[in-house]
Amino acid sequence: MILNSEEAKFTLKNIRSSLEERYLENADPKKFFQEWTKSVDTILAQIWSNYPDLESFALVAVGGYGREEFYPYSDIDLLLLSPEKNSSNHPPAKTETLESLIAVLWNLGITFGHSIRTVSECVEEGLNDHTIATALCEARFLVGNKSLYVHLQHQLPKLQGPNFLEQKYLEQKKRHLKHHFTAYNLEPNIKEAPGGLRDLHIFNWIHWGMGKSKHWTSLKTLLTPYEIRTAKKRLLFLQDLRIRLHFLAGRAEDRLLFDFQNDLANSYTIHKTKNRLASELFMQRYYKNAKGVLLLNQLVLSEWRVRWEEPIKRPSLKLSKDYIQQGELLETYPNNLFETHPHKIFEGILTLQQHPELKNWTPSTLRSLWRGRLSITQEFRSDPRNQINFLNILKHPNRTTEMLRMLNNLDILGRYIPKFGRIVGQMQHDLFHAYTVDEHILRVLRNLRRYSLPQFEHEFPNCSKLMKEFPRPELLYLSAIFHDIAKGRGGHHSELGAIDVLEFGQHHQMPSEDIEFVQWIVVHHLTMSSIAQKQDLTNPQVILDFSKIIPSPYHLTGLYLFTTADIRATSPQVWNAWKGKLLWQLYQACLTTQSPDSPLEKKQHLISTLTHYGLTETLLDPFWNQVDNSYFERHEINTLVWHARQLYGRVNDLSPIIRGRLSPVGEGYQWLIYTPDQIGLFARICHWFDAHGFDIVEARIHTTNNQKALDTFQVISRHTETEHYQKLIKNLSNDLTLELTQQKPLGKPKSQLPRRLRYSQFIPKVTWDPIHLNHEKQITITTGDRPGILYLFASFFQEHQITLKAARIHTMGERIEDTFVISGPLLDSPDSLKNLQTELLQLCSPPEA
Repeated sequence: MILNSEEAKFTLKNIRSSLEERYLENADPKKFFQEWTKSVDTILAQIWSNYPDLESFALVAVGGYGREEFYPYSDIDLLLLSPEKNSSNHPPAKTETLESLIAVLWNLGITFGHSIRTVSECVEEGLNDHTIATALCEARFLVGNKSLYVHLQHQLPKLQGPNFLEQKYLEQKKRHLKHHFTAYNLEPNIKEAPGGLRDLHIFNWIHWGMGKSKHWTSLKTLLTPYEIRTAKKRLLFLQDLRIRLHFLAGRAEDRLLFDFQNDLANSYTIHKTKNRLASELFMQRYYKNAKGVLLLNQLVLSEWRVRWEEPIKRPSLKLSKDYIQQGELLETYPNNLFETHPHKIFEGILTLQQHPELKNWTPSTLRSLWRGRLSITQEFRSDPRNQINFLNILKHPNRTTEMLRMLNNLDILGRYIPKFGRIVGQMQHDLFHAYTVDEHILRVLRNLRRYSLPQFEHEFPNCSKLMKEFPRPELLYLSAIFHDIAKGRGGHHSELGAIDVLEFGQHHQMPSEDIEFVQWIVVHHLTMSSIAQKQDLTNPQVILDFSKIIPSPYHLTGLYLFTTADIRATSPQVWNAWKGKLLWQLYQACLTTQSPDSPLEKKQHLISTLTHYGLTETLLDPFWNQVDNSYFERHEINTLVWHARQLYGRVNDLSPIIRGRLSPVGEGYQWLIYTPDQIGLFARICHWFDAHGFDIVEARIHTTNNQKALDTFQVISRHTETEHYQKLIKNLSNDLTLELTQQKPLGKPKSQLPRRLRYSQFIPKVTWDPIHLNHEKQITITTGDRPGILYLFASFFQEHQITLKAARIHTMGERIEDTFVISGPLLDSPDSLKNLQTELLQLCSPPEA
């Protein structure tokens, strides 16, 4: 008999270690659950025996522990059923005993959750909270007064019914929303994310809520025998994976973090190939399992809706010989139409698009569609009817994204375009994309579609206006499908994707000009982003070089629309207003093909504008005499106006002049820093912004004739700001002024490597860019992002006596592509350039673990 919690804790730890050793030799989730649950049950019963005063109570397991799906580091959820009329009115002695028991349980070394309720309280709270009802439906008697437990079981049917079912359905929607409605995050939660364990558990909960048994064998009300076998197979995979993950992490970890993916792949004896990592192949297996879970989940929920909700009041409506409207669902006649006549598959999709009042298929039709995928062969792909209908799906103005996502979920899209099927569930270890390749592609398509829908015009007005006027949006959708389709094959994916476009286009007898347009978008889908974010758009030569690769305004508009949609689809954190401003600026500059104003023209424009503020050329000359033409060339008119208004009459001030304002681009702040130049100034400013939670997205550096630094920074806050922007700017201005005045030693830069970067296969790059600048060089550094890295670069430049002229900070998820325009004596020698490149690569490379 166990007498105390320390002894129980030691025993449980030894049992778990023994089970881990045996499990890794012979993985059997069902056997593990039985042995681990029984072990914990036994220890709890022994502890309970030390409290004879509680013989009138019942100790009940609930939740996952109750249904005996108890993982190595899962919580123990317990219910202490009280015989009293009110669980809060126990006699003092009984209360003291309960507190003693709970204290022992808390010290078991396993996370423990408990509640003390009477049977009537269980029912009352279960009716008010569906999560409590869910836990109670898994109740399992452990020890104590069994009659109380039996009484509880007799009362639980009161918790079943429409309210419970609807709450479980809404709970799933909220849970999916939390994970961005995708199973294809790179570090998915195998318990909570779409396609995870919870999407299978809900089968039993829905069935129980309908007044049926929770056992898998009784689910034939909702699923066919084959589907039940498939669901159990999917569940077994996830159970095994979660057990392994818990053991590997040594804690209750349900996220497939990069930290564990390689080790999990090894535990499944998955080995890397020429172009694919073992972890990628393992994760692809997980994503395919998740896709299967989602389909089964959809079948269960649709069957419940059809069979157990209120009968549909609207009568059936025959839409055509093959299609019948059943309320808000579409049904085929006969039910197996897509199996017997596969060429009807795309026709059925078009029928849904043509009838926006129809939400989805009936369950029987959805099953037929899923089974029909097996008939998608080369003969199917070569059938002109299917080719025409597929292109018509892309052309249709309604529900294009929804239909393509449906085709992907049913494995139809990957069978129709086999090369797309290869990238389904394929990870991207580029520190940029947050989703698998197929999920990213569908998000690009979704973004393009939203530009054409009136209800989303407020999101990106420029894009919406251009898309309305764009004559062939379906070609952009096709570009989305193919732009990343060649990833993972080796070689340049854009060029290989263009070859795939040619093959697809010729096979579908598309006009040659359409094929060439899609090929051009695929080849250049990264070009506009790279130029806008890495090069100086005030340089006329940059605009001229870009315009040379643009065949027509039609191509330019298509590329602009595609680029914005592509960037926004990589990760929720990548897009910002600054990127949008740069892309629009490049688009406008190339579209008008007008050279930027010369310094003299800008100056005349400035004088005209500043007159409205009472500033004359005479007042401004002392300031403008201290700057050269490059100052006017590299700054936009509104920034030059702002500078002039802040600095006139203060050109020779010895103390720093710090000014901030809301950025004209609509996000973040713009800062003007005018101060006597000092060694390491840029490094100091970078350090200061980083310490105050700001990311620099652009820096324009200018040194005046009177040796003053005239620097302009665009920054974005990493945090949600709570104080008014005017107060924030005032406080930060005072703080930065103090920082620049005191010039305290900054210390050696430290740049801690983030967790995900430690497990990335991404290789840093340092390249010298060909640009048109006198006595200056442009360098681009591509590496994983981490705190303080810009300060690290700034300190490096200072150490090597390199003067910074301008900086473009391009953050893409957890990857950065920072571009610097620099000058200095070391830049004149090819050998020195090579040495600097080598040193910077060493600076970027992750330290050995």
